[in-house]
Amino acid sequence: MDLVRWSTSVILSLLGLLLFIGNYSQPQQSISLHLVSIVLLILGWVLSPIRTNISQRKKFQQDNHGSLASIGPDQVQKREVAAVDSTHLSSLDDKVVISWQDAVDFWQEISRHPELNWKLANTGCEARADFVAELAENRDWKPKKIWMFPSTGYSLWSYINTTKTEIASWSFHVALLLWVDVDGVPEQLVLDPTQFNQPVDLDEWMSRFCDGNTSGIYIQYGNWRSYWGYTDMLVEGYRQRALEARRKTLKKLFDLNDSVVFAGQLQFLRAQRIDQLHTQDKNSYDALKQCLKKSYFNYWFNAAVSADALTSILSGDGTYYGIQKEILRQPLDMENPFVYVDFIFLYWAQVGRALERLDQHAGRLFEGRTDEEVSHNRACWFCHDEHDLWVKMGIDPASLADE
Repeated sequence: MDLVRWSTSVILSLLGLLLFIGNYSQPQQSISLHLVSIVLLILGWVLSPIRTNISQRKKFQQDNHGSLASIGPDQVQKREVAAVDSTHLSSLDDKVVISWQDAVDFWQEISRHPELNWKLANTGCEARADFVAELAENRDWKPKKIWMFPSTGYSLWSYINTTKTEIASWSFHVALLLWVDVDGVPEQLVLDPTQFNQPVDLDEWMSRFCDGNTSGIYIQYGNWRSYWGYTDMLVEGYRQRALEARRKTLKKLFDLNDSVVFAGQLQFLRAQRIDQLHTQDKNSYDALKQCLKKSYFNYWFNAAVSADALTSILSGDGTYYGIQKEILRQPLDMENPFVYVDFIFLYWAQVGRALERLDQHAGRLFEGRTDEEVSHNRACWFCHDEHDLWVKMGIDPASLADE
């Protein structure tokens, strides 16, 4: 059917275009021929599957766009009707409620699945959600997906650790939605291991984003086969493209040569270590949090530096931010791809003090300069030849050494 519509649409559009061009090139143009060509072009557009898909998407968005306050769990079934191809849509009354134990067992399975990397909150949510949704569908649990989007002018973000020092942000986020029996009451729970350690209800899931301020975000529900967005199923052929994209993305999430993946892994490890510091050494944690409020220290602490790059930085003699490189190298396992996280937690206090003294030394040099000039000079401290720059600014690197 779509092939016939495509063919008819193309033929009518070409005829209309050729007739219009031919008539326009004539010295004596015919108004009647102009009208006929316009009618043919309009008919070609009306019959076009592209036009049909756009109309369906607009209608769906008009019918379903809303805020968190206006969308409740009881509206999931109603909203899903417009989101999917009817050939893939279960009956509105077809709802499977699984036990809490089944939900917990399933959580354990997906959180340990060898093909899923949950240590990356910053990327890959659509691929992970699709993979686990298919696993749930294979159990005949009738899963759905829940999408979260920022409204115009807002951003979508979340703290990924309890101490709220690490932030991930997205253009959208998506997770799996299941009906679960919670103490005898059917509830819709979200399964999102990047944010939680167990299934949670909708309110708890949404409160994790934007530090609980949900006024600038909205949610949509869709069929489990939808991939990039809740209206995917309106476009024929998306599922096959989605499966190929999922395969590539899940593989990429283990590739440490990918800069986004590497940065996400480091962020996950930093988040864990900072939370541990908070529970095990509160004084050190408080000192670290004060340092993180300073932009130049935050830049150093959150940098995504590979093991090879750190080896190069710490090679040879000399100092790094006033600390002898040989001392810095000794306790580190340079074969560990995430050695930079070990490095910053071993030496953040010393480096933090060195940067603090550097700031004090350089303070007089910033008098009368613009904010842009100050930012530029601070950024220069992180260059490979930062010691030469400090000397040019009248700062002796040896004076930064830890007393």
